[in-house]
Amino acid sequence: MSKGKNIAAQYRDKVNELHERIAQEIVTASKQLGEKFRAEVVKRTPADQGDLKLKWALMPVQKVENRYIITLTNPAEYAAYVEFGYMQRPGMILRMKVDGSKLRFKKFLGYSRKYRLGDPTDRAVPDEKGEVVIVTRKRFIKGRFMARDGLEETKKTHWPKLKKYLLATMKRIWEKGK
Repeated sequence: MSKGKNIAAQYRDKVNELHERIAQEIVTASKQLGEKFRAEVVKRTPADQGDLKLKWALMPVQKVENRYIITLTNPAEYAAYVEFGYMQRPGMILRMKVDGSKLRFKKFLGYSRKYRLGDPTDRAVPDEKGEVVIVTRKRFIKGRFMARDGLEETKKTHWPKLKKYLLATMKRIWEKGK
């Protein structure tokens, strides 16, 4: 009778050991998938100014119930605006610095009642400091959706390969563990 309990305990221990090894493989594979996701998002992130590309960070893989969660963050205060877009009020008067072919925000100067909507009709000429005063015309600045699109691309290209690898790994671990 005690021999039967011993076999059951051995079987339980073996299954627990296999479960742990498979869980470790899933965490490792999840980290690899997360890195591919991060690389995909960084590739899609615009590099106009600041260090938005450099701030993408992969958090440690979390296990919640039967799921492994990969979290990608960007602590830049403007990351959400670049991702999703933003509203602005037409007629804002802004002082901008001319930097090559791009304009960099310097200072908010107020609002103009004269300019509301529509396309700009004239080009501002930079002053001796290389700065111009512009009036905003658009109400909504579109988002770039680098994280959303990066996730879709990762799901499409990398997830099927990873799934195949994980199934083969679980089969190998199960067969060698017996």
